[in-house]
Amino acid sequence: MTIKIKALSMVGEEFSARLIIGGVPGPLLTIPAYGEASPTAELSALGGRINIFDEEITGSNLALPRADGKTTLNLVGTPGPTEIAATIDGYQGAVHVLPQRQVRGWASGDYYMLETDPDTGDLIVEPGRNHRKLYITSKAHGMTAAMIADQAGVSEATVTKDWLRTRPQWGSTPETALSVPLGVALWGYITNIQYAHNSEPYSHWVLLERGGDYRGAPWAGNERFFSRGASGEGFLHATVVDCYGDENEPLPIVDGLVSILTSATKAFLVARNLQTYKVGTSGGGVEIQYSANFLGDNINLHRGSFYLQSITGGEAKLPHHTLYRCVGFNASNDYPAQGSTTWIPLQNHTQGVYVENLQSFLSWNSFMDKPGWRDGFSSTDAAASAGPHPQSMYTHCYYIAQNSHDACVDGGIASRAAAFGVSNGPSGMTAKVLLADNNIAGADRGGGAGFPLQYGFLYSNVAVSAGVRIGPVQPGEVDGGLHGHSADVSLIDNIVMHKADPNNPAEVTAKSANMSQPAVKGAAILFDNTRVHNWGGHAGNAAAHGIDPTNLNEITLQKYAEAHTGFAGATIDAYLTYVRGLPPTERVAEFEMVRQFFQETWGIHVPPHTTPGTRLFMPDYRGEGFRFDNYLNWADRQIPINGDTLNLDGNNVLLGRYTRTFAAILAGGSRLTVSSGKFTVTGALDTQHVEVRVSGQFYSPGGSGTDYTVKGGRLVLTAATEGAVSVSGKWTECLLGPELTIPAEKELVITGGDHFVGWDGSGTATLTGAVAFVAEGGKLGKIQRFKRRGDDPEPTITATVNLTGLRIDTTGLAAGSVHDLGGGAGSGITYVNQAGALPTGVSLTAGKLTYTHPA
Repeated sequence: MTIKIKALSMVGEEFSARLIIGGVPGPLLTIPAYGEASPTAELSALGGRINIFDEEITGSNLALPRADGKTTLNLVGTPGPTEIAATIDGYQGAVHVLPQRQVRGWASGDYYMLETDPDTGDLIVEPGRNHRKLYITSKAHGMTAAMIADQAGVSEATVTKDWLRTRPQWGSTPETALSVPLGVALWGYITNIQYAHNSEPYSHWVLLERGGDYRGAPWAGNERFFSRGASGEGFLHATVVDCYGDENEPLPIVDGLVSILTSATKAFLVARNLQTYKVGTSGGGVEIQYSANFLGDNINLHRGSFYLQSITGGEAKLPHHTLYRCVGFNASNDYPAQGSTTWIPLQNHTQGVYVENLQSFLSWNSFMDKPGWRDGFSSTDAAASAGPHPQSMYTHCYYIAQNSHDACVDGGIASRAAAFGVSNGPSGMTAKVLLADNNIAGADRGGGAGFPLQYGFLYSNVAVSAGVRIGPVQPGEVDGGLHGHSADVSLIDNIVMHKADPNNPAEVTAKSANMSQPAVKGAAILFDNTRVHNWGGHAGNAAAHGIDPTNLNEITLQKYAEAHTGFAGATIDAYLTYVRGLPPTERVAEFEMVRQFFQETWGIHVPPHTTPGTRLFMPDYRGEGFRFDNYLNWADRQIPINGDTLNLDGNNVLLGRYTRTFAAILAGGSRLTVSSGKFTVTGALDTQHVEVRVSGQFYSPGGSGTDYTVKGGRLVLTAATEGAVSVSGKWTECLLGPELTIPAEKELVITGGDHFVGWDGSGTATLTGAVAFVAEGGKLGKIQRFKRRGDDPEPTITATVNLTGLRIDTTGLAAGSVHDLGGGAGSGITYVNQAGALPTGVSLTAGKLTYTHPA
């Protein structure tokens, strides 16, 4: 289209013009002088998402050239509608940003995850600075009050929980493990917030001997393994319930784990290596209610449920609940709930995992099987006398309520649910899950009326066998595949096949009356390349992918189970029972192998790489485009391994969940955020800025050109560093390294006083530069020596702080209050003033820095 504007009065003058076609305004063009107008270009993009274009886009800081010759336009923080001026393929133009379809956009990617052992995957939990280990055994050698009295030379009446509280030698080792009555009395006494001596945060651990049964322990009042108000010393130093002893013996059995806390900011709880058995209609599970920051590892529930919830409402949600390598089997009731004589579905919806009103939820390599029904239920009669717990549409392996945020189910198995394998209410990431024999395989629900909406995707899941279990009341859909209900959801490289086992004519006949549901359904799907075969009325698409459909009849979970277990005619039940019996490391490996069996036939298996190399970060428009732990963002669809060099290609990236050591991170001057897991860089780091928050740990190689913000977790500078550092947040740890230089015009800013800033270990260190102490909560921080772990030796390092500038922000400090800013005799820290006159109220005496607020 050519448009000519004739106006003699504008000859030689610059002016602007906007073309409007059909009522839609185009870009505002600047015409430098009267004459021929320059060609223009326009593009449309989706708000709140990564957009990828073949065209070259410059002139906007949201546009970034890609290694594949295309352009990433990152609109994750741009909800639209708006217009972005840009140069497109050399022409002046604009990108028209359409309104963001999901109100909350993408999940943050912030989860509670700690460092893990590189060989076993076990969590590495660190004791804090107010820490005590308490060993308890249900076996005969457990020390009673009489046994301790005899060894201590006191009367039995002397050995009370208060006496034991100040004598940690009793119960501090496996050899001095306490008996159950004495042990639980002491544990409740040193963890229950109602006692004044527990006013300071602690990170105590209780360890139960394997092979023991701890059900029915004589707890006092509301004391439990997680007593009311049980807390922790931050993400890295939690209160822990764990086990000890011979690994050939079974995990200790407990009644369940319950935590109820009125404060949503204090709790940091870890439980691992336990099992429970539910009896009746309650208990026998994990109930974390109103408590923030829970991390479970290898917890095995028998008929109980994982209930992770809050009723605070609105945006005041409890943060960061994680299930890592956990197992739930057959969550169900022995008899109808609430004293009823009939099975009422909503009163008996015993989920495998129930998540409500949480800020973030992560399930990683966990296994939920057979929730919401028991063998032998009646399909026609809801009376309790007619049979055990029947199926209904309200029970799922994962029920993640729509009022939660930031849900991620990654890896593992969700199987034989009464309804959905995974029902991801808020939407999010559901990836690499075997969805086996559920009435409905899985769904990305994307919020709903009255709830905030998020974007999501389903990637590399394998759905096999429809459950087709039909209860007497409200059975719902019984042969469903994958549901994509959130706006612009993507279904990428998933497989849905074998609604019934093609090699079992009796099963085919039994399910034939319920073959109506499609393999995939959803009204606003952005992308879908699901591989489908033998799913009822769905035509299947094997031939379109170059695969002979008849060959796929041998690719069934039953055939895999037969080959894997060695038993001819192995069933899905036999296979799932086999997997449940594996130890955690082998179980996680099995999750990957079973999916590989199906994916290799379809030609979509992505083999893991085992040789370190350079890994390229390339955001995918179907995902959020910034998470390290999203397979889609890596050019080879695999999470980087130890020894890799990361080429982030100028993208801002969030590191999370994993424990990795990298040779280098070549970020192209972009920003790096670490919010969970542990990441170490041994070589080059060229990022402009690093932020550490939540439970993240980042071990930086130092160097120059990078500034740091630490809001949570731990930052460790391992070598000489030149850059600004800002520290804030409760429980934050910042280790300043052997030599830190703050550049001119920048500062080390320490906000508040509920964190640790300084050094640990031995040797010498220096800090040179301007320092700012900013008051928060009536406190100023300090620079100090501290122990990284509670069981570390006392630090002996000596450090010199050369002040080239000092700033004190005193907002909110109490009149006349005195604040120790560190240094002085016995501290190992010496302040040296190179700044000239110090601020009013600051004194520096014998290397000690103090601020006194005016009265």
